[in-house]
Amino acid sequence: MAVIDPRTAELSPSLFWGNMSLLAAALTWALYSVLVRKVSQTQDLLTSSTIMLLGGIPSSLAFSVWEMNSQGVGEITLGIIGGLLFLGIISTAIAMFLWNYAFAELPAAVASLTFFAQPVVGTLLGWFFLSEQITSLFIVGGVLIGVGIIIASSE
Repeated sequence: MAVIDPRTAELSPSLFWGNMSLLAAALTWALYSVLVRKVSQTQDLLTSSTIMLLGGIPSSLAFSVWEMNSQGVGEITLGIIGGLLFLGIISTAIAMFLWNYAFAELPAAVASLTFFAQPVVGTLLGWFFLSEQITSLFIVGGVLIGVGIIIASSE
């Protein structure tokens, strides 16, 4: 899925590898979701989610070391530590378990629709917590996503 504002979209060759990375991420996430459904039929969901989460640690650490070496590390404050804990616990571990739970308990066609709500929820949280602006283009896109989810889930 791609959401692009054609007025500000930059599709220059310098972004090629970043765009390819996003495509690879979408494909591997789709594969992951299919495999979660398959694994959850025979394994305990909490145990399998924990194993999946732990399986991602080696690559996360490797990329972290690479990024720290290439970008450096700024000042580490209580806010930074809190943000890291939030990302690790709430946005990764709990969100991953809930995603796995949705795919284990709901029909795949219904569970997969939650993916499309992510940009809407993220933007609304940014508006609520960070006072970010909501544009008319977002409202149109959010309504289209909502209508699409309603239509797809009613079939």
